Order: sequence, then structure tokens, then C-alpha cells
Amino acid sequence: MDDVRRDEVEVRGAASGEEKPVTRSGEPPRQQIRKAKQTGRRTFTTEDKIRIVMEGIRGEDPVSELCRRERLHNTVYYRWLKDFMEGGKQRVQGKRLVWNALRPQEREVVRYWALNKPGLSCRELALWLCDRANFSVSESTVRRLLKAWDLLPRRAPEQEPAAKEWHHRTTRINELWQSDASRFFIPGWGHYWLVSVLDDYSRRLLAWELAADVQTTSLAEVIQLAVERTGVISAPPVQRPALLTDNGSG
Repeated sequence: MDDVRRDEVEVRGAASGEEKPVTRSGEPPRQQIRKAKQTGRRTFTTEDKIRIVMEGIRGEDPVSELCRRERLHNTVYYRWLKDFMEGGKQRVQGKRLVWNALRPQEREVVRYWALNKPGLSCRELALWLCDRANFSVSESTVRRLLKAWDLLPRRAPEQEPAAKEWHHRTTRINELWQSDASRFFIPGWGHYWLVSVLDDYSRRLLAWELAADVQTTSLAEVIQLAVERTGVISAPPVQRPALLTDNGSG
């Protein structure tokens, strides 16, 4: 009995005079127990999980005895059983199942018709497949698959790139006016719009006004103010300025 105790624990005196239990390896018992649990922890493969679940389903031995023999906790077994009943082998392997996921043969159908009908958009191809194939597929799924297969057509630019300079350059003042509106936030007051009129040739700010909106009346008031300040109303019609605007919501 004394030999067994000496094999398990030796009491060594510390420098402070306190006695701490240690094992022959020089490690505390708690640390050695933790290391033994980690070393003895078993890794189960997919085949092991299926075999254990099937043995529990057959019921030849109680589940508690089965878990004790396999060194498995009961809650882990019942989690495997639930996954197996819900999704079969794929859930036991840890794979996430999607109820509306396309099967491999359906993906090949999408790929085949995408190659044979390159003129159809993703929405048109999805509608075409829903009408003629034996399965349903959404536009987003078709787009995701075509993108993964690098089959999405290259989008043409919506507009031509901006030129380095305007083709119709002004040659005098009051030939072309530009109007625009910029939004500002004034603390304690709220959002306001700075409506302005600018001469294109001289880049001079002819008139501006701070408005609460950008309706047609707000822009018309600023333009009328610029007309009164410059006196262009008295000029011949051919010398009166043209107005350039971005045709905003106002």
C-alpha cells in the first residue's frame, strides 16, 4: 500500500516550507489528469458515427452501455442521432443542407442552356428553365452559378467616358450659364439647398440663394435675380445666354 502511494504521489517540501502534492513526473495531479483526458480523447470518423448510431437504433444494448463502451457521452450520441434522422450521412459529416439547393444534374442543365442560349439574361434564363425544365430556379441562383463558371457576359459601359474638354467651348461672357444646387446641413436649422447660377466663360457666380427645396420656383427666382443683375434682358435675343442644367428633380 505504501509503495502504491509513493508511485502515485510524492510530497516534496517547497522552499517556503509548504508541502505541495506532485507526481513522479514532477507535475501536479490536476494537470496530469487533464493531460490524460486530452490524450485519451477519441476522434470519431463519419463511419464510426454512423455505426454507433445504427447500433443504438437496433437496440441490442442500452444506449448507456453503448456510450460507455465507445467512451462517448450520451448527449453526443443523441445529437448524432438527431442529425442522422434529419439529414442522413451529410448531416453527420457536418455538411449544411439547403432544402432548395439544386442537385448536380440540375446544375448541369443550367450550364448547358447557358452555353446554348448566351443571348438570354439571368432573369430570362431562369424563367425559360422554370417553364421547360423539371425544376425551378431563381434569377439570383442562375447569376451566382454563371459567375462561378465565368459565363456572365461583360457589361457594356452605360455611357462614354468623359472627354478632356468640352467640345463646344464658350468664347464670351453671357454666352452660357450653368445652374446647380448643393445640399447643406445647418445645425439647428436643418437641410437647405444652395441654388446658384454661374457664367461658363468667366466662371463668375452671378446669383445664388439659400432655399428650403429645389423646386422649379426656387431655380426660377435665382435665374431672375441673375438676369436683373447682369441686365441681359436688354441685349438682343442672339446675345442672350443659354442655360445649362442637369435637369434634377426640380
